Amino acid sequence: MNPLTASLKFLATSTFNIIIIFVFFLFATRLVSPEFVGEIAILQLVEVLSKSFLGIISQPVIVRDIARDLALGKRDSLSSVVLSFSVLESPLFLLFVFFMPENLWISIPYFVVFTFSTYQMAILSGLGKFDQINIGNVLILIFRWGLSLISIFLDNVALLVFFWTLGALIRALYYNHHIPFRFRLEWGKVKELIRSSLPLYASAVSWFFSGQGDRVVTVYLLGTYELGLYQFIALIATIPTFLLNSIANALVSSLSYHTTKGRDLTSMGSLFLRTIMPLSVIIAILGYGLSPFIIHYLFPAYVEGIEPLQLLFLTTMSLIPFQFLPSITVVARKSYMLFFLLGVGIAMEIVLFSFMLIPKMGILGAALSQIVSNMTFSALITIISVKQRTFTLGKKEALAFSLLLIAPLSLVSWIISLLLVIVVTKLAGIIEEEEITLINALLPERLSPLARLIRVMFQS
Repeated sequence: MNPLTASLKFLATSTFNIIIIFVFFLFATRLVSPEFVGEIAILQLVEVLSKSFLGIISQPVIVRDIARDLALGKRDSLSSVVLSFSVLESPLFLLFVFFMPENLWISIPYFVVFTFSTYQMAILSGLGKFDQINIGNVLILIFRWGLSLISIFLDNVALLVFFWTLGALIRALYYNHHIPFRFRLEWGKVKELIRSSLPLYASAVSWFFSGQGDRVVTVYLLGTYELGLYQFIALIATIPTFLLNSIANALVSSLSYHTTKGRDLTSMGSLFLRTIMPLSVIIAILGYGLSPFIIHYLFPAYVEGIEPLQLLFLTTMSLIPFQFLPSITVVARKSYMLFFLLGVGIAMEIVLFSFMLIPKMGILGAALSQIVSNMTFSALITIISVKQRTFTLGKKEALAFSLLLIAPLSLVSWIISLLLVIVVTKLAGIIEEEEITLINALLPERLSPLARLIRVMFQS
């Protein structure tokens, strides 16, 4: 279970995702109103909500336990139990009729199938079947952002929902080919999984509000037009985040597998974060500098969102490495209670700031509330991880985190800020020679140019 090979496969799929989304919104921003984009945003919002509220068995727990059993040579006995439980909880999706617009009620079957297939993805990830996960994701993307372009030309939300549902169904059927579904419930295992998942489930619910609270308040206070505008610029700001998250998609399963084999979890997590940090800061600065040109020339109807876009790009992208720290805690089987309390606090903070700032500043206020939330989370999650000894804040880690101090210089000159980050990364010795050799050894031979780039970038 090579973590780098798996991560690069997810990276390729995410790159395809970004390209096809870019084409979709290139047409959408010209052919339909922001209200239509706002309805797409509501669908995406409910999609996140369904994963947070109705994913009662936590996906990281599924991945961790299946990967551990795989490393120990045990037969997979969890897949059918998890999928059977997902079928039993599907009637809960009918609750969506109470807070979704009537014209979007037809999307409920989509959320049922989508959530079922996310459980399938967790199982496949635990088994190390990353190729199958990525093929399934490509299938749904073709329908979700490719064929659904027809609905943009016809200005028809119902047709868009149809393509989304069809894509989710085809992905679920493809996954079922690799992990055939047999209805089997073992309540002992279900109770054990739920007991292990409860703190993470509670955290996921609170993190829904911390991550999406600004959008919920935006649509509540300003309506679907402003939500469409804000959702679009937030989507642009998080595109590079998709790429880095794709690299981390294999993190829990790979760490679980290799930890069970005797590798040191803390050192593996530290190396991952020290590698990701310079990349995230460089991309954040580039996004800050180039995003105004992208909006002006490609999406002129959304120019009023440039300022919040730049701020979101700079902060969200710079701080993305901190989002990987909870994954290390899951693998280490430490207490999740602190993460739950942190999630509750962050959720309350972002909703409070959103109600304070959005009425006065519009979508800029929504962006600022999200920025404050990201900064608070990053600081506290680091303290919690160090306290639980799942992450060590040594000299090399401090040097990597110091790059964050350079990023705000972009407000004065993003080019100078970019050059400083590159120079510091090169000279500071954030990654040692033997670690560079280890990373390059894990890369397939056909990716030797990437190995040379890593050596040039990090070797002092």
